Amino acid sequence: MVARYRLLAQSPSRVVLASLDDAAAVRERPNVPGTIDEYPNWRLALPEPIDTLLNAPLARDVVAVMRETR
Repeated sequence: MVARYRLLAQSPSRVVLASLDDAAAVRERPNVPGTIDEYPNWRLALPEPIDTLLNAPLARDVVAVMRETR
């Protein structure tokens, strides 16, 4: 995961974003094609509170690689 963000950060794009779902290692993805009103279409809760998530090792590693490369 961190290696993917390192490559992303090296891109010539002016804006590069990291996903909270990736930082939380969430496997499920929202916005299932073909659904309009059934669960889980537009949102899934993160597995942990945001403060816990942002201090997790994976999230810190993603932030660090983005900062060092950008």
